[in-house]
Amino acid sequence: KTKSEAEQLLATYVDKIKNITIVRPHAVYGPGDRHVLPKILSSVKHKRGFIIGDGTNNCSITHVGNLCYGISKLLAKKNHGFAIYNLTDARPLPLNTILRDLFLSMDMQVKIYHLPYIVGYLLGMTLETSYKLLHAKKQPLLTSI
Repeated sequence: KTKSEAEQLLATYVDKIKNITIVRPHAVYGPGDRHVLPKILSSVKHKRGFIIGDGTNNCSITHVGNLCYGISKLLAKKNHGFAIYNLTDARPLPLNTILRDLFLSMDMQVKIYHLPYIVGYLLGMTLETSYKLLHAKKQPLLTSI
């Protein structure tokens, strides 16, 4: 929500600031990644991983090298006005494929289990509530969002 609000606010300044470019990368991974891969890897327990839904949903991810390449192309472009770019890898892939390829590349033998959406949602809400009641400093591994 706040990203969208920031974009809307910037759009109102287009007359004062001639060139505004917004870059929206998706799930950035690669060297230096402290969010995407660590979160996936920490979710694997005892060689088991869980996916909410059937895992056939397509996901856009972005290797940090592709992000840097995309930004360098945008910097070289003489943009005038207000522009928004979604930077991702070449094509979205099914979540099952992303995880399978990740675990294979790391020589990890992980069995993936699929949870129905409603089960995942209710579990996420339960964990969020528990963490709030316990005043936990970390976010739960699963949330309802």
